[in-house]
Amino acid sequence: MIYPGFILNCLVDFIGSTQYRAVKEISRRHDLATSTIKYVFRKLVAQGLIFYDSAITFTLKGMREVLCDE
Repeated sequence: MIYPGFILNCLVDFIGSTQYRAVKEISRRHDLATSTIKYVFRKLVAQGLIFYDSAITFTLKGMREVLCDE
């Protein structure tokens, strides 16, 4: 089981250093499937834990496509 908090903590670690490839970096470093990370991000957004219009959206360029990819 991958907990959303774990993914969120990993994401925060990469803000600023790997702005454009956060999902792939988390996947590579933690041996998780990219699809798993995308799924968790969608869940975080649905639960209001990541606000879609917050700075995190702008920091991670391309995250809109990740979050909206069904």
